[in-house]
Amino acid sequence: MNAGEGTQAQAKPSTRWLLWIALAAAAGGALLLFFGWKPENAAPQAPERQSESRPHDVVVLPGDAVVRIELPGESQRANQAPDTPIVPSFDGRGRIRGSVALPPGMAMPREWDLIVEPHPFLQGSERAVRRKLRFSAGERDFTVEDLPLAGYAVRAEAKGMNSFACDVLLVRGAEDQFAQPQLSMAGFLEGSVIDAQGLPAEQVRVRLTQLVNQQVRESWSDPSGRWQFAEVPDGEYQLEFLGAGQSLLHHRMIAFQAPRMGMDPVQLPPSTTLSVRVVDLLGRPARGVKLSGFGRPRGHLEDLCDEQGVCTLRWMEAGTWRISARDEVEALSARGDVELVSGEQTELVLRLARTQQ
Repeated sequence: MNAGEGTQAQAKPSTRWLLWIALAAAAGGALLLFFGWKPENAAPQAPERQSESRPHDVVVLPGDAVVRIELPGESQRANQAPDTPIVPSFDGRGRIRGSVALPPGMAMPREWDLIVEPHPFLQGSERAVRRKLRFSAGERDFTVEDLPLAGYAVRAEAKGMNSFACDVLLVRGAEDQFAQPQLSMAGFLEGSVIDAQGLPAEQVRVRLTQLVNQQVRESWSDPSGRWQFAEVPDGEYQLEFLGAGQSLLHHRMIAFQAPRMGMDPVQLPPSTTLSVRVVDLLGRPARGVKLSGFGRPRGHLEDLCDEQGVCTLRWMEAGTWRISARDEVEALSARGDVELVSGEQTELVLRLARTQQ
């Protein structure tokens, strides 16, 4: 072998064993540190400092010292029951001031009523009283003094207008409250009625009942069969079509909302017409005589004869009817039975006679 050529030195076996032992020791130490091993004589580490502390957080300090931070009034609240409700005080009297709200472009009615009454569900409403104030000069502002503290509903009412109430709670510490009830224009309800043949039905009585207060309004269909109601406030209603004292159809429930509502044409069931002519003892027309009648299987009626002693009863149900006429002034009366057939017009003549005592 030439002196200038060299060979790579190879590690001895004893050296390789030392390297493997060093690597194993380093790996074991890393595992002990990873699983949280600490020397017995190691000094305790300070607790990590939180970036933010909330008022109710419990902070642990060295030496097992505990510091609790309380909000103002927390000690007093802790002495109370956790679910104790706050009960308002209704001891005293107060007042309600306000102004009536109107849609843009609507003028305040000259005459209107302000209603202050117990609220249907507000707390303290059992202590409330009812007050009604009348305004007749178009005022919008109002003040109601000397009211018991309670829960109230305040609304304005005017003819032909919708009324929207507002809630007012008078309590101790809030004895003076401002309210703003609203008014808006009422609406227009209309429709039409036709007979069993599809022709316009004239002189059908249409009855509209407002459910909230049972107020009843009536109208009659014109020669074209049309009927209408003006100044109808928003709300729920019952609509009926009447002939000879009974409903010709099952009543209908409607929810009306201004400004206008039109109903589909209503078709009546088969019916008939009865013409009653009443004469006195001498055979002359008995004017203004009162008629009454009962039908089988159903029906009843009440009406008056005209100047000619005639009363035309339309939209009557077929069947047997007993018709009575009575002159209260002369103490005269008459009675007759008649059989009515659908689609046929029938005439009945009644002659008054002295009422037997």
